[in-house]
Amino acid sequence: MKINVQQLVRAIILFLFAFFIYRLHHSGEILQLINPKYETLSMIGATIFFVLSFVQLFRIFSVSSNHIHCEHTDHRHDHGDKPINIKKVISYLIILFH
Repeated sequence: MKINVQQLVRAIILFLFAFFIYRLHHSGEILQLINPKYETLSMIGATIFFVLSFVQLFRIFSVSSNHIHCEHTDHRHDHGDKPINIKKVISYLIILFH
């Protein structure tokens, strides 16, 4: 069992984003950013982000990354187990500082 750092970063980003939205709701500042009609919807979104960050925690500890693709032999998407490259670093930084 090894710790997947990229999955850990993704879990932290999801959790911090959910916490940020919750903090905006708790302080009442969310109403300065969104229409009051959508306040409940944004709280549902924050809850979904929190649940997804919890689910992401299970992906941090991976035994192996074996999975089967039925039709394609060309593997063009990333499951978070490939080495970090400059594109990933830039995309994570954009998400974090936006």
